[in-house]
Amino acid sequence: MMDENVRTTLEAINLVRKAYNPFEVKYGSHASIYIAPTGNVKDMMAEFKKAKRVLAVGGAGAFGFEAGINDAEVVDMFDCNVLQKYFYELVKASITILPYEEFMDYFTLKTQGEMQPIVEWRNLLAPDLLFKVGDLLPFETSIVFTALYQRFSHYDMLNSALFRLAHAIYRDFLTRFASMYNEESYYKLQEKLRKQAVQISYQTASLFDLPKKFDGPYDLVVLGNIPQYYKNISGLNSVFAMNTFIKKELSKLLAPDGVIAVNYGFECSTRCLKNSLGLQNLPSKSYDTPKGRFVLREEAKQDIMTGLYKKGGYEVFFIVGVETFDGQLAENSVLTYRPLKPKQNDK
Repeated sequence: MMDENVRTTLEAINLVRKAYNPFEVKYGSHASIYIAPTGNVKDMMAEFKKAKRVLAVGGAGAFGFEAGINDAEVVDMFDCNVLQKYFYELVKASITILPYEEFMDYFTLKTQGEMQPIVEWRNLLAPDLLFKVGDLLPFETSIVFTALYQRFSHYDMLNSALFRLAHAIYRDFLTRFASMYNEESYYKLQEKLRKQAVQISYQTASLFDLPKKFDGPYDLVVLGNIPQYYKNISGLNSVFAMNTFIKKELSKLLAPDGVIAVNYGFECSTRCLKNSLGLQNLPSKSYDTPKGRFVLREEAKQDIMTGLYKKGGYEVFFIVGVETFDGQLAENSVLTYRPLKPKQNDK
């Protein structure tokens, strides 16, 4: 049987040899890596600042790091993608040891658009990053990234299926939507990591596995927008199954006053939900077209937020959204679930 670390290394190498196709969205144990968050992490997590014990979707660590910056004491993260976990370890080690400006050079671009100066690409995940933080990386993570940097230039890795570069990683975007990219918060997080003032873990696990892999109790469980892809999740591929799982299984991980941030809704999901609630805004230019209205109708057919909300017991709040692909401002939403407290018998 092939050693798991050898398999992970080979899977990563195979991804570098493939061209990235942003329209081919695949998730799994060895899938393309998110370099940074894609939503408004800062404003969403600000709604849950009192949460001391947090379970959150992992990605590159933004939700978990935001919780730590907000003074959570225990942060457990999960992701089904082994490569995403290894990249998180690279990010965490970098935050722990690097000055703010160096971290930003390695993990962000200063310029928006497709015509960044070559110096920015020269710095982004440059090979000397591994030399600087390698001693802090877990052994398995170090093996995989060492193998990649020995075989490929970081330009080749960045322009391959290893990373999801269709998503914004420029500074203006990230500093607005995740606290870890702001200098003051960065150093606060760095100090917490160095002093181990926040207990952080990251496990490879699917959404379906959470009740078996984690014990709780948690004040907050964050699922990101994983439920949006419910049709591809075995055992949870219907609104009924997802609703039952959230209320009967996932809620067991909650503390008495805990809450599940069930789904982060980007612009289209938010519009679908608002339409169903009779809260429509004036259409943006991107949807005030035949193509836009078609996209909205197609999204509405599989939108999990509206389906779950209609099941009852859910609440929703709205936040400043990340821009659409054409640069317009948008509104995003967060669907939440709090179990009802059992009624006490009158004495």
